[in-house]
Amino acid sequence: MLIVSDLVRCVGPRRALLFSSVGVSLGLGLIPNASDYATLLFLFLLTGVFFGVLVTLPGVIVSAVMGAQSGETMNFVYSFFALGVMTAPVAAGEMFIRGWSWWGPFLLPILPAFFVAASALWLDLPSMKEPSGLSLGVLRELWRERGLFIGGLAAVLLYVASEATVGFWAPKYISETFPAQVGLARASRVLTWFWAGLTVGRMASAPILKIVKPTRFLIILTIAGTLTTGVAPHIGSPVLMEWAFALAGVWYAGVYPTLVSFSGRLGPKLAPLAFSLMTASGQVGAITLPPTVGYAAVHIPFAWAMSLTALPLLALAVLVGVLDARGIFQPS
Repeated sequence: MLIVSDLVRCVGPRRALLFSSVGVSLGLGLIPNASDYATLLFLFLLTGVFFGVLVTLPGVIVSAVMGAQSGETMNFVYSFFALGVMTAPVAAGEMFIRGWSWWGPFLLPILPAFFVAASALWLDLPSMKEPSGLSLGVLRELWRERGLFIGGLAAVLLYVASEATVGFWAPKYISETFPAQVGLARASRVLTWFWAGLTVGRMASAPILKIVKPTRFLIILTIAGTLTTGVAPHIGSPVLMEWAFALAGVWYAGVYPTLVSFSGRLGPKLAPLAFSLMTASGQVGAITLPPTVGYAAVHIPFAWAMSLTALPLLALAVLVGVLDARGIFQPS
């Protein structure tokens, strides 16, 4: 994720898209054939690098081209990301039910990755020679806009911490809470419902941002998400709990794309790098809160540990409100 801005500046978005999609295809094709654990680990790490570029590149392009008005486009683009996360586990589950071996899910994404690679050959992408790479001088420039930049890093970290915790713990929680009613297969579907909510919510967020101030929209979503995610683990019905997590997905939906769209306010030179750094900051949240919830569940009831997922969203609502009040966290 951190190298995307440099990569785009050096080779252009077309070659970066081609490079990452071909790399993903090769990596996924080689992983099932790894002969030992060390090779498997290396292939996972290498494929992760290509995935990081591929996932970050669309947002880098949107932030640089659309600038401060990128919120609507960003939500639309990331609705397809949510659609992929929603459908892939379902497809993988069907493969297992039909007797496919474990390597089937690794080969499944190769076809769309090849489609992306082929598309890179004919898509009319902007040249984007202006973006700055990661350097001390550029970081100094970003520091001049530290209210927006540091606020964006913190905001994305808080959001991804909460979203990742739902993905990590929700299936286990619902299966342990209702062991007689919910098997592992059904428990995993809670993520499908969650990402279905995200998909629908992001599609709806794009037109909503035409009429609602982005920071006000963020505050509404994060407060609603806080309430829904905080209450969901205490619901006594597995069906209602599944619906609660689906509703949480709707509230989560517009938060991330709208947050990262603020990077566009920094202009085409700094926006791609700022976007990449914001995206990378989210991974800090993704590796911090899930183990914290797991540790908490050893010492307090699992339901209350799961409710900790709501706290980053509450902190995010406060952060956005403060920065908006200071005139910092809003597109120009």
